[in-house]
Amino acid sequence: MPKSSRERRSIATAKGQDDLAIIVAECVDIFRDAIRSSGQPLGPDGTIPLSLRTYVLSRAVWLFVSRGLPENKAVQSPSRQKEGDRAEDVLQQIIDKKLKVIANDPTQTISHGVSIVRPGRRVRTDSFDKLGET
Repeated sequence: MPKSSRERRSIATAKGQDDLAIIVAECVDIFRDAIRSSGQPLGPDGTIPLSLRTYVLSRAVWLFVSRGLPENKAVQSPSRQKEGDRAEDVLQQIIDKKLKVIANDPTQTISHGVSIVRPGRRVRTDSFDKLGET
């Protein structure tokens, strides 16, 4: 995520040059090809094992900021480059069959939602009525 307004402006300028969604899809395909070529099991098309998502996204973000943006040290930080390089290392380990990939169980659903209210409880919203008033 962009950390400053300068980063946001740089990313807005690059929109359309190298769309991040396209780069993420390419990275997913590259990692899936590596998993397939190493003889390891894959999940459903277009998915990547949870254990590899951070690396896929790190590689995609680094490719996006290094290819799609003009030189900008705020966005093209050494930490982002390091994360991108680490993702490349993981990809190579998969290709070299040095890293075992555990495929997701397709019957298992993963929820990223958070339940704040216990079932059967009523939330009082009248306290929100005066928010923002001085």
